[in-house]
Amino acid sequence: MFLDWFFLGDDVLWSKLRRCVDIPFLISGVVLTFYVGASAFGLVKNSAEHYSNFILGTCIMTGLLAIRSLADEKISNTVKPFFAGRFAFAVAALVLSAIGMGYVRYNAIALEQVQPFFTETQMIFGWIMTVSILMLTLIHWGLLLTSIITISIIYFFLGYLIENPLFMTPEYDPEFVMNYIGLGTNQGFYYLAQVAADSVYFLIIYAAILLGVGMLDMVLDVGKIAGRRVSGGAAGPAIIGSGIVASIMGQAVSNVVLTGRLTVPMMRKYGYKGSMAGAIEATASTAGQIMPPIMGLAAFIIASFLNKAYIDVALSALIPGLLYLVGVCIAVAVHARRYELPKLVEKVDTERIKRLLPTFIISFGVVLWFLLGYRSPAIAGLWGIGLALLFAMFQGKFRPTRQQLYDAVQEGFYLVAILSLLLIAVG
Repeated sequence: MFLDWFFLGDDVLWSKLRRCVDIPFLISGVVLTFYVGASAFGLVKNSAEHYSNFILGTCIMTGLLAIRSLADEKISNTVKPFFAGRFAFAVAALVLSAIGMGYVRYNAIALEQVQPFFTETQMIFGWIMTVSILMLTLIHWGLLLTSIITISIIYFFLGYLIENPLFMTPEYDPEFVMNYIGLGTNQGFYYLAQVAADSVYFLIIYAAILLGVGMLDMVLDVGKIAGRRVSGGAAGPAIIGSGIVASIMGQAVSNVVLTGRLTVPMMRKYGYKGSMAGAIEATASTAGQIMPPIMGLAAFIIASFLNKAYIDVALSALIPGLLYLVGVCIAVAVHARRYELPKLVEKVDTERIKRLLPTFIISFGVVLWFLLGYRSPAIAGLWGIGLALLFAMFQGKFRPTRQQLYDAVQEGFYLVAILSLLLIAVG
């Protein structure tokens, strides 16, 4: 009976499984968020235990996300090939990562004291941790990135076997290599976990909360105001809306998904070809990587490598980011003139702008003020989240529902989990 349900599918049972996965995912996200928040205020002292907890929480959340994604395939009847194998792979990744990182967390202080002279048992759990993180990376980030990381690890272990002196490495002890992969609790997987936990975490959740309280519709309305005044104005919501959202999210792909579903149909309606509409949206959304104050993950990594405050990197990118958006505007204006595209005549909801603008301006301004004051990005993000939720309560008929806030929190946990996994794996 189980096999019939598993292979043939039962929407009700798969929906129950999805809900069963959602609950521990949400609990894990809430616990991890409170924990990272406590660390932002200096309540967590030991770094080895702290980042072990963070990586363990990230592994559990991404493992649950993998199972939830497979359940969604069954529910929506869009099952891809090798479903059973992929399901078993996801469950194995979740279990192995919990075991491997659970062991590392439990023995974090001991591992820190004995590194790199690890015992055979410690090496076994180190391999379990390494393989499970690579499995999760394969699920969420694909074969290319996982292959590069795997080859790098193999090269670290076996590079001495290469005869070409240009590529040959010294022969390292396996324990020494494993120390740099992650058992040492301050190298390898831990290296960029510090960036994820201390800098990126709350800024990503802040962006998700802003979108949950209605900021996306508000910035698109602002873009419509500009679009009503220029030829080819249907691109206005895409450029202005995506530019503003980009400066909050720092993610190009998520930006395209969020704004593109609204802006691309609008541009096509006003005469833009589908390819051009998609290109404008993608180009404008790419500003998320380079537009301050909240930039892509690379900016946080640069700050970490250079041992500089993140805001110094962000300020250095301000003029290039603005020039990029100006270049996009010029290119769209030339295209609109060439094809004689009309102005935008869509209705603008000015009441929405008036109601939602304080939520955005005040919370975003405080985040910017903290960053410019060289305060921790985590503290800035926490203040932004609190103020956004507070002022959202005074948005009148545009006040977000509980379901909208719940969805925003879920989206925030999803983004922060997979992006943290990316930083952990790349480290």
